[in-house]
Amino acid sequence: MRKEDFSLKERANLKYNRIVLIGFRGVGKSTIGKKVAASLNWKYMSTDDFIKEATGQNISYFVETKGWQNFRIIESEVIRALKSESQVVIDCGGGIVENSENIKFLSPHSLVVWVDAELSDILERLSDEDDRPLLTNTYLEDDIINNYKRRFPLYQCYSQYYVNSSKESVDKLSMKIIAQLKRLNDKKSK
Repeated sequence: MRKEDFSLKERANLKYNRIVLIGFRGVGKSTIGKKVAASLNWKYMSTDDFIKEATGQNISYFVETKGWQNFRIIESEVIRALKSESQVVIDCGGGIVENSENIKFLSPHSLVVWVDAELSDILERLSDEDDRPLLTNTYLEDDIINNYKRRFPLYQCYSQYYVNSSKESVDKLSMKIIAQLKRLNDKKSK
């Protein structure tokens, strides 16, 4: 599917005019989000980028010095600021689902996509990264496993569509997300 698949008239009348990507860190939300946004000729926005801009600090340093509670407050402010954006792909931090108010602000006119991956792939992808703060545990593997399992039902609850980056390529997943958006908008226009 290409951006030409949505005519100018269709773009103006989209019922679902946003794609919101949720999922654990390291699953490929940023890569997929940028690809989908480029294919649709939409804006790409990352909540983590907005938080870095708002705080003037990288997330690890901010969390280390100010704590997760202050991070979540800023994250929610960023989400509220994005509620009126349209024709946009929003790549959310992994913990966005821990506050149901965040989803309430993100959901209207949005296709909420859960980007997932096999836990073994997440562990491998995150094992060499030291720019992401630990969430609750001292050891990276325990932290990832425990928080992934804790958030799993939240991702399941809040998503409308599911893709798994361990099973298909970024290009294939991007095409599937765009096709789902088109299907939903076709249903709305009937």
